[in-house]
Amino acid sequence: MPGAVVAVRFLTRDEAMCLLQATQAHAGMSINPAYVDNVRAVVQIGSGPAPSQTTALVPNGLTVAIGARVEVVGGYVDPFLPCHYIPDLIARVL
Repeated sequence: MPGAVVAVRFLTRDEAMCLLQATQAHAGMSINPAYVDNVRAVVQIGSGPAPSQTTALVPNGLTVAIGARVEVVGGYVDPFLPCHYIPDLIARVL
């Protein structure tokens, strides 16, 4: 993702479940089961007058603080489970 990517906030459990259900319905496939319970962070891409936001999962074992600059890897269809997808993930804290 181009530009600065900054963790803005974390979703509550209820927000995460609503987003998960909506995303699965829109995508027509299920999230890979290994990622269902991960913490979800809202990240801001870019700065200035028109930054955008998206949600990325925090991998288990990675600590991310609000305001941290992070690297996000875009989601993709799981090559081993073609009816599942792997969502956007925070790859590392910069």
